[in-house]
Amino acid sequence: REDRQAAEFKESQLMAAQLKRMSETREAVANLQYRERQAIVDGVTATLGAASAEALERRSKAEEERQERHVRDWQARRTAEYWRQVDTEQRRTRDLSSTNRSLASTRREVRGVDGRAEDAEQSRVWRKQDAEHHEATRRKAELSRLRRQEVDDN
Repeated sequence: REDRQAAEFKESQLMAAQLKRMSETREAVANLQYRERQAIVDGVTATLGAASAEALERRSKAEEERQERHVRDWQARRTAEYWRQVDTEQRRTRDLSSTNRSLASTRREVRGVDGRAEDAEQSRVWRKQDAEHHEATRRKAELSRLRRQEVDDN
């Protein structure tokens, strides 16, 4: 009985070793087939990946160039518009100055001594009114300061 058990044990060990070898062989073949298929997939995807990456790079670069061109055009338009406005304003100023000079020279020619005396009188009236106004404002400020000081002292 022990001999038979020993024989069965030895036989099961041999069978296990044989099954292990068969399993390792099948695994090696499967791994080899997987690696071969993966190499094909890697080759295809590597070229597709490179091609799509290049296409994406070209589209990205084209979009960046389009945006930069748009910004440059916008800045050029803004600069041109600014200088147009400056020129228009300077032209208006020159025209207005010219008109004022011609009106002033015409007025000087037409006006006599009486007009100058009237202007001097009006100037004196305005100076007097300004002085009165500033004096009243100064008095109000002084009164306000004194009241604040009284409140602070109490």
